[in-house]
Amino acid sequence: MDEANSIKLTGADVRLVCEKLTQQGWGSARLALGMLEGTQISSVKASPVRRATIAGVYGLRRDALADSVQQTFDLDRFVEEMSERSEDFVLLFSVHLPSYRFVCVLSAEEAGPIGSTAVKGAGGDPFTHAVGEIGRLSFQEAKLRCQNLMAGGWESAAIALQGLTEAEPETVPIWLAGPKTLAREYSQRAQEHVELNRHGQSLDMNRFAQKMQSIQEATVCIFHVIDAYGWQCTGALTKDLAQPIASVAVKR
Repeated sequence: MDEANSIKLTGADVRLVCEKLTQQGWGSARLALGMLEGTQISSVKASPVRRATIAGVYGLRRDALADSVQQTFDLDRFVEEMSERSEDFVLLFSVHLPSYRFVCVLSAEEAGPIGSTAVKGAGGDPFTHAVGEIGRLSFQEAKLRCQNLMAGGWESAAIALQGLTEAEPETVPIWLAGPKTLAREYSQRAQEHVELNRHGQSLDMNRFAQKMQSIQEATVCIFHVIDAYGWQCTGALTKDLAQPIASVAVKR
């Protein structure tokens, strides 16, 4: 799933989404609805993002704001929802509000609302500009990171390398994520997908979760490769992008 799967929402669409989420008890949507009243907003784009990436990024933000809960609406619930759902991709859009940034996730299949959060004084959202990228690796740099991981015995990196080689992207986007959140995400998925592991439908999932759990830094950088055969690969790098840490691959 890529930018071709993005959808545009009018101001009326955004208000309707907020109304539906308000009815489901999302205080952030109620806040947005009130602040948007009487306001003209241009269309916004809801772009496809990996659900696990949202869980990782906003889990990091939740942990950073643990002592300032008055600055957030629904952040715990939002991270929990993103961590527990099963779909690989969702649609995400954000709207600037006075003093807050409102972030909302829709179902990629039905475009129905899933959840939302609002963070006070959050500054730039991690998913602005090409769905949240905080930087880019060149095609050659991404291939080299995969090759280094392969040398360390990460089988999933071979899938990622093959996907990069076939697609030949000019650059690869990079996101920030919390390693502990990624550890929980993939540890749970490993437990749920024992049958997948048995039939070769995932690679390095347990090892990836264990590696993320062992990392002491608050953040890592991640990139994704999705190949034409249904493999979804995630690579983790140090924050300076210089060193590969781990990788994982799951067959859809």
